[in-house]
Amino acid sequence: MEYGLNDADVVELAALVSVVDRQLSPAVDWFLWGEDDVFVGYTRKWCSAHLSRLASMYLPNKWRQRKIHLATHSQLVHCLRQLTDNEIGCELYGLAKRCLTALSYILGKKTYFVGDRPTAIDAYVFSRLWPLLHYESQQGNVSWLTIGPTGASPSLCQSASHPLIAHVIQCPNLVAHFIRIQSEFFPKAAAHFRGGKSGSASFIFLS
Repeated sequence: MEYGLNDADVVELAALVSVVDRQLSPAVDWFLWGEDDVFVGYTRKWCSAHLSRLASMYLPNKWRQRKIHLATHSQLVHCLRQLTDNEIGCELYGLAKRCLTALSYILGKKTYFVGDRPTAIDAYVFSRLWPLLHYESQQGNVSWLTIGPTGASPSLCQSASHPLIAHVIQCPNLVAHFIRIQSEFFPKAAAHFRGGKSGSASFIFLS
């Protein structure tokens, strides 16, 4: 994916991927696995879709413990302070919101983050936004597929099912980027956002 980039683009690409890994990914994992209502009503259902009945009673909880552990220890400051789960979640979401704002600024009106074709950072951002926007389409009230380039109204953002998702919706170019990547490379996946299908989307949660 990264052929044809100059040295400056390669450095920028590596930096962006690193930021997403350190600041956005832990928050998405915390949302999916650390939030009790999200895990029970959404994550466990999707991860158990293709498991046997016995495995579905054990594996999702094992995966949850691992994901929460990794998210909890993803920031050095959390290892040096005694924080409650609620405080850890708030700090992770704060980092993720700043990361999303920065990504939105960097993307601007461009089609892709780096260069004139999709690269690893486009794939990274797409994969992190997928569960958030999918959760909203399944559990929330915001029809983010209809958000135009000027963004959503404040009242629409406030009706989002979670503050982190509301922040994503407040970055309309990131939403447009997500829709563009999905339409170009994963057109069949759009059905997951319309009909609540329990397809093979587990890779999104376990990656």
